[in-house]
Amino acid sequence: MCTGWKYIDESIFAPDICPETKKDGKFPRLKSNWEVSNVKDMYYLGTAMQSIDRQAASGFIHGFRYNVRTLYHMLAEKYNKIPYPVIEYPRELEAVGDNIIERASTAASIYQVNTFLGDAIIIPEDPSKKIEYYEDLPVAYILNQKCFTGQKHLFIMNQSYGFDRFGRWGQDATSFVHWPFLGDSECQAFLRPAVTYYSYGEKVDDAWCLESLVLRFDVKDFPEDNPDKNRGIVKNFMNKHVSLHPGKKWDEFWLESQESFNKIFTPLTEEEISRLPPDYFEVGKCKPYSLELAPRNPETLIMGPEPEMENQN
Repeated sequence: MCTGWKYIDESIFAPDICPETKKDGKFPRLKSNWEVSNVKDMYYLGTAMQSIDRQAASGFIHGFRYNVRTLYHMLAEKYNKIPYPVIEYPRELEAVGDNIIERASTAASIYQVNTFLGDAIIIPEDPSKKIEYYEDLPVAYILNQKCFTGQKHLFIMNQSYGFDRFGRWGQDATSFVHWPFLGDSECQAFLRPAVTYYSYGEKVDDAWCLESLVLRFDVKDFPEDNPDKNRGIVKNFMNKHVSLHPGKKWDEFWLESQESFNKIFTPLTEEEISRLPPDYFEVGKCKPYSLELAPRNPETLIMGPEPEMENQN
């Protein structure tokens, strides 16, 4: 019989330093920097870090190893006065925008601990100061620190899902089936970079990059794909709020050309759409497309039970 376990053995702690637990008693109650909520200077490392991340991989070695690395830098700053690592970029959006997409494509940390860990980008008001880039911080921690919330221009990039955009159809990621809205990030559900803009701690706006079958947002997914589309999305979004390049517009169209779209994709007809459940497209502006080589039989539009295989014996 397997009855589970607790991550706290209360018998080893003196009463005045016994960690507070969540209501089920299984996990310690932790702050956003993994410090025990009721005991100063006590931290949890390892699988118990999932106490504040129940969605991503903080409960497993392939996830919490990145949390441990982040906590190391936090403790070095707090107790040894060693500043948390920061990368400085010129006060323009080409380099930092490219780095955001490169990080989203190659950094294992924000992939494995998606939604929970993120990168913080500060663009100081002082025009003489460079852009500051901090990697792999808990998003909740960023939004709880005056050094970040006191900034007029703060961007946070992390990897996130968008299933909540699809109502009841997005409640179960394991059975989610949807036509690919390849050109509109507002109509996509799977893991991809999101950049959120905050001003003095208040959320102002966000932008989502486009999905990638191979989770590479910096290269082509298929021959007609525009490899620069996500760089364009990020740079245009940041420029919208800080205007470091007045009047400049980066290309963010998802294909190399409109002709490529007309060649590959065919919108479903109104009759085909009418066969779908009425609440299927809760994001009203999202329209489905079918691949040119995909079956166009309307009967196939709603997934049914798998057909029985004929006995080949």
